[in-house]
Formats: sequence, structure tokens, C-alpha cells
Amino acid sequence: LSPVCLGSLRRAASINAEYMGETRDMVEFVNTIIFDMYGDQFDTSEERLLLTLFQKIIRANFQRAGGKEDMGSLFRANTSITMMLSSYARRGEGMHTLKTVLEDPLQDMVSSPNLTLEVNAYKVYQEVIQSFEKKTQKPWPRKRSVTSEMAWSESYVKELIKPRIEHLKYITKHFLNRIAENVEEVTLA
Repeated sequence: LSPVCLGSLRRAASINAEYMGETRDMVEFVNTIIFDMYGDQFDTSEERLLLTLFQKIIRANFQRAGGKEDMGSLFRANTSITMMLSSYARRGEGMHTLKTVLEDPLQDMVSSPNLTLEVNAYKVYQEVIQSFEKKTQKPWPRKRSVTSEMAWSESYVKELIKPRIEHLKYITKHFLNRIAENVEEVTLA
């Protein structure tokens, strides 16, 4: 791609970051972003632009998932942003930068061995069944096979999911704050 074309793509990407999560040819898209548009990992301005783009895309993904009340699907699919973060981590300074920026929130998460963040109503319903049967040594007295909608209609499932969503929001805020606070501090070898 020509420098003029790359410049136009960079501008479009920075303005319309919310559309970056919905591309069809992910591998080609990710390679274009990571290696062509922002390929000079030793240029601090390119690195900052790329991290700023990540921030915008991640925020847009969180807003989209929150608007659909589908936070459980966030970063689970093989989307452009998950692929971009993976590719970025494999770049020279990417791993160092990710470690510097995300180590604290990741340590917070793994230091809580009983942390359960599952918010899929069907899976939470299945957790309730397993917990009930383990504690009581009796079979589940209700329907075992239910749809997600049926599981969601159960008040005890909603009661379990609500604090998990709040905790996911807290974790998300922690991650986004770390990213936002460290965009300017990216150091390159």
C-alpha cells in the first residue's frame, strides 16, 4: 500500500474505530492494521496511534456488548480486536507493553481463585444444578434441560448473574483505565 493510502486508512480507522470489530476477512484485516498501517514498532508515534486505536475499538466493543446486555460474549469470539491483540503481543515490544499495562489487572483476576464471571443464563442454570446436587446429594427437582430464555426467567439465575455483571464492569473499567493511563508511557527499545 502507498503511504498516502496508509495515511487515509489510519485516519478512517481512528475516526470509525467502532466498525473495526465487524470485518469479514479478519486475518487480512489484522495483518493490514498491525503490520502495514502501524508496522514500525520502533516509531513511538505509530505505537501510540495503534494503542489509541485499540482503546477506541475496545471501548466500542464494550459499549456494543453492554447495549445488547451481552457482556458474556465480549472477547470470546475470534473477532478482529482479539486477533489484533494477539498479533500485537507477538510483535517485538508488544509483549513488554502488554505486560506493563495489563499485569496488575490480570494479577487481580487470578488472585481470586473462586472468581466466577459466567453470565450466560443457561450455563449459570447448569451451575445451580451441579451445586444443588453436590450439596444435597439429591437429584435436581426441576427441569434439567432448559433454553437460555427459560434459565434467564429464573430469579435465582438473575440473582447470580447480576453481581457477576457488576464485577465484569469493574474489571473492564480497571483494564480500560490501565490502557488509557499508559498510552503515553509506551517505551520502545
